[in-house]
Amino acid sequence: MTHASGVTVSGSPSAEILLDETVAVWRRHWVSLAVLGAAAAPPAIAIALLAYPFFGTGVTDARDLVPLALVAAVGGIWYAIVDAATMIAARDARRGGAIDRARALRDAWSCGAGIVLTSVVKLSCMVVPAVAIAGAIALAAVALIGARATIPAVIVALPAGLFVAAYASCRLFALPATVLFDRLSSRAAISRALALSRGNAWRIALAYAPIGIAYWVLCGAAGVVLMLAIHSARVALAANAAVQVMLLPLLSVLATGLYDELRDAIAALDVSPRRSGG
Repeated sequence: MTHASGVTVSGSPSAEILLDETVAVWRRHWVSLAVLGAAAAPPAIAIALLAYPFFGTGVTDARDLVPLALVAAVGGIWYAIVDAATMIAARDARRGGAIDRARALRDAWSCGAGIVLTSVVKLSCMVVPAVAIAGAIALAAVALIGARATIPAVIVALPAGLFVAAYASCRLFALPATVLFDRLSSRAAISRALALSRGNAWRIALAYAPIGIAYWVLCGAAGVVLMLAIHSARVALAANAAVQVMLLPLLSVLATGLYDELRDAIAALDVSPRRSGG
C-alpha cells in the first residue's frame, strides 16, 4: 500500500485471510453479534412500516413524511452507535477475548458525537457525488440524443453512480474505527481514514465484495421466504428489514479486521498518519 507520505508499505492485508478471520469470528460469537444487530432492528422495522404506504402510491401530503423522517434520523443515529459497539465487540473477539455487549455499547455511546458526525460525512461523500454524476450522465444523454435515450442513459448512469458510491465507501471505510479506537477528532479521523485507504481501494473492495454479495443474497432470500410465508406484505417488509440489520455485524467484523491490518502495516514502519486537531 502507498502511505500519504508516498512511502510504500508492504504487508497489505490479504482479502482471503481477512474473510477467513471474519467468518471464524462470526461462527464463534454469532449469538452476541446477532444480539447487537438485533438492537438496531426496532428503528429499521419502524422505518419499513412507515415507508410502506408510499410504495407505489406516491406522497399526497408532505406532512406524511414527517414521522418517517424523524424515525429515520433517530434510527440512523442509533444504528451508528450499535455499529460502533459491534466493531468494539469484533475487536475483542479477534484478540481472543470475550464479548461484553454492555461495555461495547457504553464505549460506543461515549464516542457518540464523533461516530454520528463521521457517519454523516461518509454517507454524504457516498451519496452526493454518486447522485450528481449519475444525474449528469443521464441528463447529458437525454439532452444530446433525446427522450429515446432515457432508458439507456439510466442503464449507464446507475452503475456509474454505484461505482462512485462504492469507491467513496472504500476510501472512508475506517472512519468509525478511527474515532473509536484512536479517539481522534472528526477532522483528524477523516484524514487518517483517507491515509489508511490510500492505494488500497481495490484491495478493500475485493475484501468487501464476497461478504457484501453474500449479505445481499441472504437478505434477498430472506425477503422471498418471508413474502411467501407471511401474507401481509407490510409485515414481511418489516421482518426483512430486521433480518438485514441483524446480518450487518458481518460487515462490521470485516471492517474492524481490515482497519487493524492496515494500521499495523503502517505502524510496522513507524509511518503513522499524524493526528491533527479539529
